[in-house]
Amino acid sequence: MISKVFVEQKVNQLVTLFPTARVRMQYDAFSYTYAIEVTPLSVYENAQFLDWQCDTFSEFVRLFPTECIYFISEDSLSKLENPEIVKYGVQYRNSDYTVNEVKPIAISPFFSIHKIDNREFSSSKLGHYDFNIAPYSIPSTPVIEYSFAA
Repeated sequence: MISKVFVEQKVNQLVTLFPTARVRMQYDAFSYTYAIEVTPLSVYENAQFLDWQCDTFSEFVRLFPTECIYFISEDSLSKLENPEIVKYGVQYRNSDYTVNEVKPIAISPFFSIHKIDNREFSSSKLGHYDFNIAPYSIPSTPVIEYSFAA
């Protein structure tokens, strides 16, 4: 088995075991090292995760003795600059950005403007999105208002 395939399988396994997690992986070809970032801290510090991490590390070292793997959290001094893999658990919530409200504004039967936390974007029934419409005139009365709990 190739080490990258092993790591990809483990990343997939991790987001399945911990549905609130986001996992990012970056490989350094010069040092043959995989860096795995696990967020949020509640997952990274979880006893079940620590057991999984130890088992995964031991299995990796046994299968690929000339390569390295390490795990970091979101508050680690090491940061991933160009992750090759980013996976989200089905219950992952990004605490840095939450949508408080979405306000679609009908302009025509085929085109609408949406506001998400004061950011505007347009969509058509054909599925096209344009995120650069701020300079254009937008009707001030929303047709429908949605609110999402944080």
